[in-house]
Amino acid sequence: MIKTVVQFVAVSGAGSLRAQATEQLGRLTDREREVAIGLGRGWSNAEIGDALGMGVSTVKGHVSRVLGKLGMNNRSQAAVMVHDAGLV
Repeated sequence: MIKTVVQFVAVSGAGSLRAQATEQLGRLTDREREVAIGLGRGWSNAEIGDALGMGVSTVKGHVSRVLGKLGMNNRSQAAVMVHDAGLV
């Protein structure tokens, strides 16, 4: 996976991995970004909910929207993007 990402960056010439991750995370609402940062910290839905003052079902909805907007299949991929953007 890492090799594929590095190859993509080298071929695309679109700038740094950080800039690309930041641009993609810019598609999220502020609240979705806060949830994504929780994912980047490795928090469970319950931990994210406690930190942000929302219920687990609400967090699950935000996580689903984050993954959908970013075109990802799982929360680990979103966590890597948050790290790539330098948000955690």
